[in-house]
Amino acid sequence: MIYSCAVRASSTIPLTDIAIQDGKIAALGEISASARKTVALDGRYYVSAGWIDSHVHCYPKSPIYHDQPDSIGIATGVTTVIDAGSTGADDIDDFYQLTRAAATDVYALLNISRVGLIAQNELANMANH
Repeated sequence: MIYSCAVRASSTIPLTDIAIQDGKIAALGEISASARKTVALDGRYYVSAGWIDSHVHCYPKSPIYHDQPDSIGIATGVTTVIDAGSTGADDIDDFYQLTRAAATDVYALLNISRVGLIAQNELANMANH
């Protein structure tokens, strides 16, 4: 249970208790059930739904760069990331297999280039699309 937490919507709701069960909010208000763990937020912190980062690059085989989905995702409060075109038609299946192990939900936008993002100017050679 979390005690003394401000729940904010379009307006402030008075300090309240939040019960979290299996990673989801189970109850709000005066909670009488016992908790395995109690966290006192003292009104200084926020509780929110998971965030979505809609522009990441997390294909581990990218020759340019990539981030680990869980280090930019779950570890920072982001529950879902969307890879912005690191993969093309040639390697989307590989991307899918490699990202299934992440605790963070990973989605991808398919690059217009069939080989994905392999260089800063990957469309300069139009044979790659």
